Amino acid sequence: MKPLYALLAVTVLAAGQHADARTARAADPAEIRAALGFYGTCIVKREGEIASKALLSGEFLDTRSDDGKRLVQKECLADRVTVARFNDASLKGAMADALVARGLDRLTATSFDGVPALTYAEPWPVRLTDRNGSDLPPERVAAQQRKFEEKQGEVARAKMAECVTRAAGAPVRALFATPAASQAELAALQAVAPSLAGCLPAGQTIGFDRMTLRGALAVAYYRLASAAQPSGAAQ
Repeated sequence: MKPLYALLAVTVLAAGQHADARTARAADPAEIRAALGFYGTCIVKREGEIASKALLSGEFLDTRSDDGKRLVQKECLADRVTVARFNDASLKGAMADALVARGLDRLTATSFDGVPALTYAEPWPVRLTDRNGSDLPPERVAAQQRKFEEKQGEVARAKMAECVTRAAGAPVRALFATPAASQAELAALQAVAPSLAGCLPAGQTIGFDRMTLRGALAVAYYRLASAAQPSGAAQ
């Protein structure tokens, strides 16, 4: 029987459907990654401070807030991204990847023993009634349930990524020196894979692939490395 981490590696490194990309129509995986890369680089160049603040907070993105609106500027959302609609975790992963790449010479920490556990937003519970106490239609309850489960999955992946980053700080950091979708990235993820087994919650299934794993690790590394350096986040 293969070791658990080897089985996980097969899942993580497979070039299948992206767990965090919800497409309006079929989109090429390479195009999706290129679009996210463009978005991350563009938005960090324009709004690096706001992007950093959003990531370090551990909160979900609120694109209705003033800061949130600045993180979804149309100039950074190429036509490719409007075809493939990305969720909160995908956008945060792209921003984190760009921030880490820009600050890799300053974000040097690979050990995080002195960094307290990161905090995470929790999804709103499903409501069965409206503000007046009337029962909500089943379709609205079902929509809430889908959103709740999606957010639960995002938080689970984020916590797993924190665990992996604490366990394998140097291999995780090395990942962000590799181009997305490259053979170098594949080799870097293979180096990280052995740490995945010990970071999966018992009895819980977490879906991820190369893109979503890299994004989750980028957020975790950016948060942990920023907390580990005396001067704070590198922007």
